[in-house]
Amino acid sequence: MRPIVETPMQTRWQRMRVWVLPSAISLVVLAAVLGAVATVVFDVVTIRDSSNPGEFHQDQKVLVNTRGNPSHSDMVVFTRPGTDRDWVGRVLAVGGDSVSIAEGGLFLNGVPVREAYLTNDDPGPTLEPFIVPAGSVYVLTDDRRHDSMSAMGVLPLTQIRGTVSFGLWFG
Repeated sequence: MRPIVETPMQTRWQRMRVWVLPSAISLVVLAAVLGAVATVVFDVVTIRDSSNPGEFHQDQKVLVNTRGNPSHSDMVVFTRPGTDRDWVGRVLAVGGDSVSIAEGGLFLNGVPVREAYLTNDDPGPTLEPFIVPAGSVYVLTDDRRHDSMSAMGVLPLTQIRGTVSFGLWFG
């Protein structure tokens, strides 16, 4: 009987098999866990209007973080009772903030806010100072001349679907 002689290729594969198979299994498990977490934490939403043209375009898909509460300047996706569509707006104030629009600008807690994201020079409708109720946010679009402005204003957090994480380039 002839002794079996291992070729250099067989020896190399045997050495690689020790770490390739466990690494491949680890990658598959990691992808499954990340996929499961992503479906719980994130949602994909299609923007149906172009009220924030500097940020998104019509029919663009965005990844929305459905956990946590929005904060100042966050772009949020929200719903309105009686409509079956998603709206996108920018959070200008959160519960407890004093907000007003006057003299050509936004004031948050009495301090003027520089709104570099505005798509035109129109700061929006004049708004007398008021306190945003707890559990709510004040939302407007970046294009304050847009017809979707009627959907904006004070929104309870229960109407916020989530905060836009980023726009997707596919779909």
